[in-house]
Amino acid sequence: DIPELTKLTRRYTCLEDGVHMEDSATFDGEIQITERFVTLDEPKLEPGVVVLNGARIVYDDTVATASYHTEKKDGTDIDVYLIDLAVKAGISQFAWDVLVD
Repeated sequence: DIPELTKLTRRYTCLEDGVHMEDSATFDGEIQITERFVTLDEPKLEPGVVVLNGARIVYDDTVATASYHTEKKDGTDIDVYLIDLAVKAGISQFAWDVLVD
């Protein structure tokens, strides 16, 4: 439901130790894209890297900013961590790697 977004393409490439993902968007005007990851592991944020238990999300921190917040899983006391990579407005192509340690 984003009228400015006219096309979104995601490409996956398998790596020896993970996966490389790249989104390309075509839009009218200037929008901001946010990539969201959901995990039960509390993330640790480092420049250009989100560290998880046994994995890392590696991204270009000159074009995106990482943050996270928690929510309770529906009907439980379990914390779910929502990791957001907020891509700067106007950037139409963004890539990241999810690497397994």
